[in-house]
Amino acid sequence: MSSSMIIWGYSTLEGFAYDLLAILEELQVDSCIFVGHSVSSMIGLITTVMQLDLFSKIVMLSPTQGTYVHRSYIL
Repeated sequence: MSSSMIIWGYSTLEGFAYDLLAILEELQVDSCIFVGHSVSSMIGLITTVMQLDLFSKIVMLSPTQGTYVHRSYIL
């Protein structure tokens, strides 16, 4: 497992933003509307900074600054 990985995800939200970019690139999406809730809102915001022309609109529902998952809390 990579040192940037934690129990079930990435240590920063940028990792998820890179995943989103990779998915949209694979699907050959040039422009779309992003809708995100909570942490995914922030992932969309980070993705926008990485590629400014990707989203024509961004809808952010209850965005948060990030999340902290304690090791004792595992789904």
